[in-house]
Amino acid sequence: MNDPANRPSASPKDGTSSEEKPSTRPPIRPDMTVRQVAADYPGCREVLRHHGEPEDRPTKFGHLEPLDHFARRQGIDLKQLLAELSQAAGVEVDRESVRAARSSPVSRLGTGCHALAGRRMRGAAAARDRLARLL
Repeated sequence: MNDPANRPSASPKDGTSSEEKPSTRPPIRPDMTVRQVAADYPGCREVLRHHGEPEDRPTKFGHLEPLDHFARRQGIDLKQLLAELSQAAGVEVDRESVRAARSSPVSRLGTGCHALAGRRMRGAAAARDRLARLL
């Protein structure tokens, strides 16, 4: 009964140990939000803090801002930020799926909260101009 040959093996059937297997977590993409990365990869919080993400916000940690916008706003090279986040999270960076999504006609329509806010701002500016002409 205690024969080692009859015990189930702790290693997978393909002969690789669990440390050698690739991570099952999805890769980090530049279009992921700061909040999403911080929630999905807790090891990345320190990297984001180091690059200027405030810790003392009353809401959850991390802005609802894509990583590429965050890097631009903080004056950080996006490739450097992605490399640091990838190392902290222990996952790869996926730049290809973002390129494919950005080249689609639907992505060029400008949907999303930033585009809608821009439209509201333009609408407010137009209303202000009309009001100024009347006065």
